[in-house]
Amino acid sequence: MPRRKALLTALAAAVLVPAAATAAAADTTLDLVAYSTPKPVLSKIASDFSASPLGQGVSFTQSYGPSGDQAKAVIAG
Repeated sequence: MPRRKALLTALAAAVLVPAAATAAAADTTLDLVAYSTPKPVLSKIASDFSASPLGQGVSFTQSYGPSGDQAKAVIAG
């Protein structure tokens, strides 16, 4: 389980940091859409990032649920 948490954390950082770094120049909202399993980790990472100097002006909307439902929602816009 610790390996899984480390992997999820690394994956989330790989996705969030580049997107947020380019967004930091202005107030920006990033949509975080994922299946429900990584919700606790991703919520914590988003919260911690928003509280950091690099995360100033960056906020997140978060949506977690079954992967099929999430994929359909992303496709639908």
